[in-house]
Amino acid sequence: MKLAPDTSLLLAEDPWFTKLPHTLQQKILTYGIVKHIPAGQSIVRRGQANNGLYCLLDGVALAMNELAPDNEGVLAHLTPPAWFGEVGLADGGPYTHTVKADAPCTMLHLPRPALVSWLQDEPQGWHHISMLLSAKLRIAFFVLDEMVKSPAEQRVARRLLIQAAGLGLRDTYRPHIDIQQEQLAQTLGMARSTLNPILRKWSDAKWIQLAYGRITILNLDELKALAGYENWPEMYKEALRTPSPGGNRDATTTP
Repeated sequence: MKLAPDTSLLLAEDPWFTKLPHTLQQKILTYGIVKHIPAGQSIVRRGQANNGLYCLLDGVALAMNELAPDNEGVLAHLTPPAWFGEVGLADGGPYTHTVKADAPCTMLHLPRPALVSWLQDEPQGWHHISMLLSAKLRIAFFVLDEMVKSPAEQRVARRLLIQAAGLGLRDTYRPHIDIQQEQLAQTLGMARSTLNPILRKWSDAKWIQLAYGRITILNLDELKALAGYENWPEMYKEALRTPSPGGNRDATTTP
């Protein structure tokens, strides 16, 4: 299916894509196949042979963690633009996690054969794949550090800001986070009985607004202070300085 004209506008918020050479950007847009995935359907499954690179263009997807056989929890909540599949592209192994559509999703799929063929002809392209891998590794370390050392309120504040910044994988933040509280609790490894009083407290203080399936940040500065934002990696700080166009009408920010 042909790419919509606004695809390149969406990818302009993606720091990985915007740093690619123009020729590689054009290759991605040329090779890319648009797929529409209904809510509840898996996009890829854990252990499935890698069939290429994916980018979420629209909708919400969940990366799942296998807690036990036939029992999955939410590991990460993905919003556009979010890439996955680069690990298996690099090492030839299977997908590491199941990713499923939580809402109807529009995906950009870059089939593995076309990508590998191009990378064989242009081996310098592997450098850019390695940058995507490195960004994911930094996120993993940052989140792991959060889960080991931080008090509950600080962990929640950090995760809301991470989600608002697209997991640190886009250049702008969006104050509206479309996530269910149960999903947020699972990504934090936290019980709902611990999370809910924190969210209610912040809602009463007008730091956030709660609605079904959505948390809106109203006071970005207070959450930054609680989250220890000044000590964060630059990849997150840059995004949280820059609101998405038209997306911060409800949020208060410091320039």
